[in-house]
Amino acid sequence: MPDTAAAYRPAQIWLHWIVVIGVILQIGFNDAIVRVVDARGAGTMPEPGDVTWAWVHVGIGSTILLSVIARLGLRRRYGTPGHAPGTSAAQARIATIMHNALYGLLLAMVVTGMLT
Repeated sequence: MPDTAAAYRPAQIWLHWIVVIGVILQIGFNDAIVRVVDARGAGTMPEPGDVTWAWVHVGIGSTILLSVIARLGLRRRYGTPGHAPGTSAAQARIATIMHNALYGLLLAMVVTGMLT
């Protein structure tokens, strides 16, 4: 795996924004999927409109999962640019930890959603 790259590849940038937009959209579709899960847990039929929006939520979650996996693959293959000039070693370490935690959180959210 390369340590650093001169710049992010266009695919890395596109995947970044797909994930960002996907996460924002998921917030909007959250209520519908919660209502569907609650209705099924109570043994009742969910509203048809909620089911439709719940499937949109599932589709976007799947897109996020595939995008994160692709991002990690590109990151492994091509590396990423180093930290900004003037970044202290402590700041760089914290940024790396937080970035990795964000990847873990994104994957965990998709997996827990799938398990629900």
